[in-house]
Amino acid sequence: MMKREIDALQVAVTGVSRPWYRNIATWVSIIALLFSFGTTYVSYHRADAQDVANMRQELRTLLQRLSALPKENVRVLKEYENDPASRTAIAGLVNQENSFVGRSAADLARRLGPGNVSPAEYLAIAQGLQNSYDLLGANEFYENALAANPGFNTHISSLRLLADLRFTGWQRHLS
Repeated sequence: MMKREIDALQVAVTGVSRPWYRNIATWVSIIALLFSFGTTYVSYHRADAQDVANMRQELRTLLQRLSALPKENVRVLKEYENDPASRTAIAGLVNQENSFVGRSAADLARRLGPGNVSPAEYLAIAQGLQNSYDLLGANEFYENALAANPGFNTHISSLRLLADLRFTGWQRHLS
């Protein structure tokens, strides 16, 4: 009995088999593998696009806050004009927040790269950095705004603010 089974297995193993390219199961496996690669590629690009969209949303939030801080500082200066100690303390806190938000926005813009940040966003970041006396960072982002092919208004604003920064001798403040 065992001898017959062994003989049957030997015949099955040594028997004539079809080439791999004529085997339907092989083709199904190849197609499944290609489909798997395709879905992995699409998933990767979709996740990457979602990451960029999330970072852009975070940048917009930071820029809104960065734009509101100078107005808050003016309000504090007027509200506490008769109380110099409070005015100085609160204005210092507003400037500290401006510095933090400006640097966070700058880091995020660097991670996003030139194609994902608009000239107006670069300009807003540069102004926030200049308001917190990060003059080297402000110079970098004014130049980024100009390099990003801005519209007429943003181009003129960037040139004017960059010229103002350089005219005031910003490089002397770095040493």
